[in-house]
Amino acid sequence: MVNSNLRKIRNIGIMAHIDAGKTTFTERLLFITGKQHNIGEVHDGNTTMDWMVQEQERGITITSAATSTSWKTDLFTDVRFNVIDTPGHIDFTAEVEKSLRILDGAVIILDASAGVESQTETIWRQANKHSIPRIIFCNKMDKTGSDYFISSNSLINKLSIKPLLLQIPIGTQSEFHGIIDVVNMKAVYWNQNGKDLTYSIMNIPNEYKNVANEQRRLLVDSILEFDHNKITTCLRCNKLDSHSIISLIRLATISGKAFPIMCGSAFKNKAIQPVLDAIVNYLPSPDDRQPVRDSLLTNKLILRFPSNSEPTSMLIFKIMSDIYSGFLCFVRIYSGSVKQGEVVYNIRNNSEQKITKLLKMHANFRTELSHANSGDIISICGIKNSITGDTLCDITSPISLFAIKFPTPVICVALEPDTEHDQEKLINILYKYSLEDPTLSFKINEESGQIMLSGMGELHLDIIIDRILREHNLMLKPNKPQVAYREMLLDKCIEEYTHRKQTGGAGQFAKVKMLFEPTHNDEFEFRSEITGGSIPKEYIPGIKKGLESAIINGPALGYPIIRLKVTLIDGEHHDVDSSILAFEIAAKQCLKQAIQRMGVCILEPIMKVEIFIPDIYIGDVTSDLKARGGHITDQTSINKTGLIKAKISLANTFKYIDTLRSLTKGTGTYFIEFDSYAKLNK
Repeated sequence: MVNSNLRKIRNIGIMAHIDAGKTTFTERLLFITGKQHNIGEVHDGNTTMDWMVQEQERGITITSAATSTSWKTDLFTDVRFNVIDTPGHIDFTAEVEKSLRILDGAVIILDASAGVESQTETIWRQANKHSIPRIIFCNKMDKTGSDYFISSNSLINKLSIKPLLLQIPIGTQSEFHGIIDVVNMKAVYWNQNGKDLTYSIMNIPNEYKNVANEQRRLLVDSILEFDHNKITTCLRCNKLDSHSIISLIRLATISGKAFPIMCGSAFKNKAIQPVLDAIVNYLPSPDDRQPVRDSLLTNKLILRFPSNSEPTSMLIFKIMSDIYSGFLCFVRIYSGSVKQGEVVYNIRNNSEQKITKLLKMHANFRTELSHANSGDIISICGIKNSITGDTLCDITSPISLFAIKFPTPVICVALEPDTEHDQEKLINILYKYSLEDPTLSFKINEESGQIMLSGMGELHLDIIIDRILREHNLMLKPNKPQVAYREMLLDKCIEEYTHRKQTGGAGQFAKVKMLFEPTHNDEFEFRSEITGGSIPKEYIPGIKKGLESAIINGPALGYPIIRLKVTLIDGEHHDVDSSILAFEIAAKQCLKQAIQRMGVCILEPIMKVEIFIPDIYIGDVTSDLKARGGHITDQTSINKTGLIKAKISLANTFKYIDTLRSLTKGTGTYFIEFDSYAKLNK
């Protein structure tokens, strides 16, 4: 049954490689739709969505920001956009992951002079994982070196997708001033000076008619394969009207089989309105998406449909510390509705939580709500002891939604506060930050007493340290960044261990026999082959818990053990003396025996690097990379700009930006992301 209210909601993310113009586009979206009365500029540090001091000073997006606005088209009136503006830097890719988990669609921004870039590929893989329909906006068409058709071909070559070209640019680079709308076969011109948002719809100029007709034919041929009934209609009438084409494009987009591509210049206020129409016309509403299902994978299939009449289910996708409310939990409501003062159930920690406030967010501004419905993205107050990925639901109809997986930190830094009191304060601060950002972690080094802060990259840690200083006025002495190594078992073995303890009363008894073996999977694997009840089922979780706690600190350097698979083969229990705790202890000791017997090796993070430089510096940069132990995997040149792809150990990339700037006289830029772990060559 179609829900008319849900049909008018679009939950979308704005995503891009860094510097592609994502926040600039979002500012225009908010201005055009009437959400705000002026346009913030990244270079002026006054954008609405980049509200953090660090974002405004550095001109980058660090944390995802949510807002909502509305738009009208010929087909729909008052369509509500729930928009999330996400970071483009790889260090903050977890913010993109959190957002994609709860969104229904996305707008991917490309720099028309660069096409598909490294972070574009990362975002694309993330969106594929969550089956997110996307439309593509080829931005900066007025920039020197921009090329719409080369950019669209990069989608085919690098992402192996089928782009649907809905527009053709009128003019190129500095002469770009409009588009040919291939769907409606009209020319649309914007004000040349780019100072306002007015535009004119005219007939297609004669010099563009042939290319427009050809592109229209290609578009129709591409979308007809998604509806065979329409092929018959098209053959009979020899044409399709605009509404039929829009319907087919929508079908292809929502199915994830094709992706509309459009073009314009966000900074010059050109061709933004057609993208807003495309969001309405082609991206799905909550009603178009599949119902959510229970993640516990029990024999009973539990589904929740996007309807207010269904039991309540919502997912916490972001947590933000708030000086007034403690923590704000950003949630997507998948089913049912919620009211202020209502009690919901957190299935992970088996707790009931009272919602004290419902808030509609506009970046860091908020408006209080009395209730919220299925399909809404809101923030709630009053939720305690909850983390990102938790499900909040109706206690009478519990459901556990699939949580969010985050990448592992690869870099760490030691922090030294001035006093013991400051150290306690710092631990509390880092605890709050780690709740906000699941890719941030910290622990106290038992030998040195230092607090070790781990994150996704140098910029990530720099931002956190800067926030500690500014927001809490806490002085720190950060040491040089260090590599977050991992440890790995060298060989496989079978070990058994018996834990026996007698204290006068009830004792402790547990015996386990396990196969330990290294794998290629970075995640810990555990499975049980117990049959016949030698170890009762209720004790198995204790064994897994014991192993998980034991692999946190490896024996060599105290780094986590990864690439480990453990199979529980056999064991024994005692009817009186056995317990979950006893089996937990036995599992820990059994792993220690396996490590002592087989030993471990150290793994280091290997990073994937892409470097953009003028051609004249390619030789100097490649020589430096090889001197650092880097392996060149690809090298190309387009428009006198060289692209070098390489793999290099993280330890050899610290402060690389300083070296690159020196070698290229400040003209070089680079992008780096984690690739894999490899054995450390001592």
